[in-house]
Amino acid sequence: MAKAKKADRLPLRVCDCSDLVRKVDGAEFHPHVGESVTFRGGVTWPQIQRSFKLDLLIGDAEWDMAKVTTYYELFDASVRDMAEAVVEWNWTNAYTGEAYPNPPTAEVILGLDLPEVQYLVRRFNGAEITKGEEQPSTSS
Repeated sequence: MAKAKKADRLPLRVCDCSDLVRKVDGAEFHPHVGESVTFRGGVTWPQIQRSFKLDLLIGDAEWDMAKVTTYYELFDASVRDMAEAVVEWNWTNAYTGEAYPNPPTAEVILGLDLPEVQYLVRRFNGAEITKGEEQPSTSS
């Protein structure tokens, strides 16, 4: 009798976050050098649909209040999806150096600076970050 084969488990996706670059008043900062986030692999069909809808909205030149509301709802749902997929991370607060809870909740991620949230969503969606690529800054 043949021996039963053990199920293979899909690998987790570890993303080194050393490449996150912030520019404030012309100075470059790398707040997450040596830090990483680990995601469960794969995305669901509703997650893909939200991502496509977000891309379409971002590419639309004409915005009205309904589109803005839809964008906020889709982005919030995308962040919540991403938070559920984080298995582990070792991020620290970019200002204080204090460690965030591991794994993070959606509320913790939504409390990050917008460029950090955008970076994490891009990494969750599989985007490769070009070395030195700046994340938009909300500071002047």
